[in-house]
Amino acid sequence: MGTFLEIGLSNAVVAIPLALLAAVVSRLCRRPALAHAMWLLVLLKLVAPPLYRVPMPWLPAPKLSTGPGCPSSVEESTVNSWQAAEPSPEVPGNLFELSGLSERDLTFSSSGLVPLESPPDLGQPAFSPTRPLNWTESLALVASAWVEIVAWTWLASSLLWFAWTGLQVYRFQRLLQFAKRAPQALQDEVERLAARLGLTRAPAVWLVPGAVSPMLWPVGQYPRLLFPARLLNQLDRLQRDTLFVHELAHYRRRDHWVRLLETLVLALYWWHPIVWCARRELREAEE
Repeated sequence: MGTFLEIGLSNAVVAIPLALLAAVVSRLCRRPALAHAMWLLVLLKLVAPPLYRVPMPWLPAPKLSTGPGCPSSVEESTVNSWQAAEPSPEVPGNLFELSGLSERDLTFSSSGLVPLESPPDLGQPAFSPTRPLNWTESLALVASAWVEIVAWTWLASSLLWFAWTGLQVYRFQRLLQFAKRAPQALQDEVERLAARLGLTRAPAVWLVPGAVSPMLWPVGQYPRLLFPARLLNQLDRLQRDTLFVHELAHYRRRDHWVRLLETLVLALYWWHPIVWCARRELREAEE
């Protein structure tokens, strides 16, 4: 989970200067297409693999391990501090006389002098550190615990966001069972407008009851152009064509794919202000 958190935070940090650049370009150039591309790049960076990971030395906390073959920094320091030192030439007298043991009562092991009466258990590590941890090691343990808590909380909140979004899509999709395909004359009119915009294929037009805005609905096998049925008879042909051309422009620019990207980024980075700012700027540039 530490790697997941490091990648996510690295993307979140790198997206900040990209967003600042996009904001400056949008204000100076006043070109909606360029502004749309810059803010789209910000969203893509948040979900793309990081080309450069921002150094975060506080994030990867060292793991403590006392098992054989898995030395850790704490264990190594403990072992080094407990290893038997060779007798100093400055100490007078015989080492065996000072210790109260005879030479035959001792044997050499890989970790120092060990009495024959209490040989080490070969199934256990030679050294099990029992001394209290210093403040650096305690801080490492606390940091490691917090990394796990933050990573799992982030993942759980993203899954809840996905579930909530899926529920909203499901509820709206159920309402579309009352929608009806537009008459062929209206569909031919939309196809004529699509051809003028350079599109080889126009989305199918569906009339929906209720007060809804004209929209391009991307869920399903093919995108659909939803149009309120009650508005159809309240507009003249020019006004109706204006609304159709507006939605067809979204379709030509593949804005329905951008909505799917927005959903993914919002689920992963709902806490990041840059995401909400990019979402707002994208929609302003599209309109």
